[in-house]
Amino acid sequence: MFPEFADPEKYPDATIEANLARSREWLAIPGDCAEPYYLLSAHFLAQTGAVAAREAQFGVVTSASVGAVSVSVQAPAATRAWQAYLSGTPYGQQLWAWLTLKSAGGWSLGGLPEREAYRKVGGVFW
Repeated sequence: MFPEFADPEKYPDATIEANLARSREWLAIPGDCAEPYYLLSAHFLAQTGAVAAREAQFGVVTSASVGAVSVSVQAPAATRAWQAYLSGTPYGQQLWAWLTLKSAGGWSLGGLPEREAYRKVGGVFW
């Protein structure tokens, strides 16, 4: 899926498998969909590669200088820590979009408040 990680010297199979296993620990996706695991693994690999190459940058560059090297970065617009973490790479952004689409909750209008919870109003279990 990601040819940029095809270099066996830079990304050995053991590293890719370890990141895939780590992504399966981090996510619990019902069904047989493998795409979110691959995206999270690519996110891990991209972060590791960027940090190793000292190119890690999280956010949008707002200004840069050449003399005495200065770079200003604006943090990504994120409402949750998980979203901020995933916004560091394009793969994480794709994963966040996928999770947002697939995890939309339903709405319940009207009726008793007990029907929206596992406990009754007085705190007694059903």
